[in-house]
Amino acid sequence: MVVTFLNDFYRWLCLQVNARFILITGIMRWQEISSFTGYDFDDLSIEPWYATLMGYTQEDLEGESLAPYMTLAAHRLGITTKELLEQLKRHYGGFCFDEDAAVKVYCPYSINKFFSPLAAKEFLVDPNWMPEFKPFWMNSSHVSASLQAYFCSLALSQQELSVLSRQEFELSYDELQEGSCLQKVTPQQLLVQSGYFSIKAITENTKGKPTDDRCYVCGVTNCEISEKFFEALSGCGVSCPSDKAQQSRKGQRRSRSRANATGL
Repeated sequence: MVVTFLNDFYRWLCLQVNARFILITGIMRWQEISSFTGYDFDDLSIEPWYATLMGYTQEDLEGESLAPYMTLAAHRLGITTKELLEQLKRHYGGFCFDEDAAVKVYCPYSINKFFSPLAAKEFLVDPNWMPEFKPFWMNSSHVSASLQAYFCSLALSQQELSVLSRQEFELSYDELQEGSCLQKVTPQQLLVQSGYFSIKAITENTKGKPTDDRCYVCGVTNCEISEKFFEALSGCGVSCPSDKAQQSRKGQRRSRSRANATGL
């Protein structure tokens, strides 16, 4: 069923002769396209040249377009603009679609939702109307329940679940590239391809090597995802949060305490 649908879809795409460029996004790669359609499509998933296509960059957040919103949000929260940038990075940054592990971007949906209260009339007249660091993207798709159902369907052992709860693992370049609809995909591959985990760095022992010989350290993308990811694991019987999850919660508590101390 899936193969038939995708086959028809890509055949239709090939008929769009007046289109100069078509960008297709999604979670899973579809590497077997040419086998069904006779045409090849370029996979740009971790091409450095296109690494900033799917998110806000650091330059975007520090640029003139967002400057008024950054200043207003920081003032209302009682923190500096620099501190606000750090909070936004912790909560919504960290996505990496770059085989060189150099370019990181922010989730555009969560950034837009964070700043959206600033455009409301209530924000201007009510000093208690605050921008909040909520898990906007994760809440938009009820992802905790979906992840929990996925993990439970795999019938993973407690040891395997505990490994995932550490929120960090390594994948080779081939493992990052090979997952697709017609292949068996590991939980680690799915977590990276879906954005819950992201490339953090090239492993020390493969730095400087050709791309095909590299391995990557992959970790939970940011605090927004970390909290919901752990909720999903907790539903499968993992009872102790990882050190990173604990640090995330401590950071959030410190932020709330600081806000309370300033009377917000």
